[in-house]
Amino acid sequence: MIKAVLQSLIFAGLAAAAVQPAAAADTSKTQKVTLSGRAFEYHVAGYHICVTFTGEDSLKWLYLAAPNDDAGKTATEKFDRRDLRADVVMLAWTEADGSNVTDVFDLGEMALHASFVTPDGKRFFSDANLTERKGCE
Repeated sequence: MIKAVLQSLIFAGLAAAAVQPAAAADTSKTQKVTLSGRAFEYHVAGYHICVTFTGEDSLKWLYLAAPNDDAGKTATEKFDRRDLRADVVMLAWTEADGSNVTDVFDLGEMALHASFVTPDGKRFFSDANLTERKGCE
């Protein structure tokens, strides 16, 4: 009887383990990357961009140089974030024109990995080297 109960418990445990999804990384213990007050510049797809983090969940971007006479264009964005590691943070926001942006700032490697989806569904992926600055002016 005890053997049958133990076998049932073991079987139930194995069955439960088999249907459980793989555990995702526990990001609740990930050290948050400090962004507020920091500024970074990068070159991507003909644009020279500078980003200033105005808070831990907001940024202001500025085109230092851009095609189509867009140099000087700027906007402030409120973003969602996920800290992946102590030196890597993923940000996502929707711009005023409906474009969806997802940027991964890898501050350990000083690299940006960006995904941009236009309102009509065109997707763009870019990688760029980051340079930290004192400001974007």
